[in-house]
Amino acid sequence: SSSYHDITSQNITLNIGDNAFTQDALSTFTVSSGTVNMGNGGVRLGNLTVNGGTFRQTGEADDSVNNITFNSGTISWDSSDAGGTLVINGTIGGANADTINYHHKEVTINSTQSINGLFWSLVIPAGVTVTNADSLKIRKNLTIESTGFFAHNDKTLTFGNDAVDGSISDNNSSLVNLGRVEVNKTSSDSKVSAATNLLFTD
Repeated sequence: SSSYHDITSQNITLNIGDNAFTQDALSTFTVSSGTVNMGNGGVRLGNLTVNGGTFRQTGEADDSVNNITFNSGTISWDSSDAGGTLVINGTIGGANADTINYHHKEVTINSTQSINGLFWSLVIPAGVTVTNADSLKIRKNLTIESTGFFAHNDKTLTFGNDAVDGSISDNNSSLVNLGRVEVNKTSSDSKVSAATNLLFTD
């Protein structure tokens, strides 16, 4: 693989395919129009900005990005629902940040911030605080690592709404208050299992 610095994609289709793609954390990758296709070779992006057009990653891969700014267009991680992981080291922002489609990615938020939107699985690592900005939804798993923290912000946290089993796990010795929680399911054999002594307080 090679390392790429600042890139702007406009009015073209850029196919990276299943090749690895790497930037340093300070580099930019800007999509203004057209389409960028990335595969399962492993994406290491600096600061991704999408102001129009489409950014699409397809196939199971372990990917990472520094900041994501999404104002218009489409961002689709794991567009084929293959799975894999996405580590977001910086922040998620922009006018349409809550409409990013993560499909079946397990997303790790590596910096303290407020987030919204729909996630398949979400991991809050040690030392990081994630705040529910409005109406955070998790389709499968929530994992809070020891010394990680979730701030409910008096907003509803919704789980499920897929015909798959999910889990909620808090690894802190002093339990995090998840606040108001709704659990939905779409079939009689799907369930959300909770680790011992979870705390739900409205």
